[in-house]
Amino acid sequence: MLDEALLRLAAERGARLRRGKRVVELDAEADGARARLEDDDIVEAATVFLATGKHDLRGWRRPAGRQGDLVAFKQHFTLDPSQTAALTGGVELALFQGGYAGLEPIEDGYANLCLVVRQRRFAELGQNWDDLMGSLLRESPHLARRLAGAVPATSRPLAVSTIPYGYIRRQANQVWRLGDQAAVIPSFAGDGMSIALHSARLAASCYLAGDDADALQRRLARDVARPVRVATGLSRLLVR
Repeated sequence: MLDEALLRLAAERGARLRRGKRVVELDAEADGARARLEDDDIVEAATVFLATGKHDLRGWRRPAGRQGDLVAFKQHFTLDPSQTAALTGGVELALFQGGYAGLEPIEDGYANLCLVVRQRRFAELGQNWDDLMGSLLRESPHLARRLAGAVPATSRPLAVSTIPYGYIRRQANQVWRLGDQAAVIPSFAGDGMSIALHSARLAASCYLAGDDADALQRRLARDVARPVRVATGLSRLLVR
């Protein structure tokens, strides 16, 4: 809902949106940029803001972070009404061997379950989502009660691996990096969204003031260095 609200506002202010058009190649130099889409259409621009989240664009991969051995999953559930009422207004954290999970209410009556697990632990479970969930619910009786009778919104969870938690970008290299492309804080309960929104606001201010992309990355790195460092240390502790 937040994504759609931001996109709608951008369109109302004159931005041209292209949905379902994946960028497969990007060339960016000091005098401008050229992006090739998957249908071979070409987009040229003087400036590029890279906001691809946790997913890297080919040729623009981020280096490893301080904690890169985790696999992350996300799935939405419809909970039993009594559990939905009990969860209202809260975020619950559950620890299990090799990882941790968070459960929180979101829009449309769903509950969002996000978790990270060490790659080694996931391999021990046969890299199987059902076995991972079984292990998690056995080790966390409270979460098992929350999810008793819950109906998943999709047959499979969303997943992403090799996330460079702890990474902070300090130089631009011709593109303005926003959100997870600029700094990756371990997943808890909205800190990544806060950094994404802050980076966008800061980027807009720098751009309109005539600053370059390097100025953005330096200022953003100063703003987020401490919370990213603290959260990465806490995440390392939780997975142990």
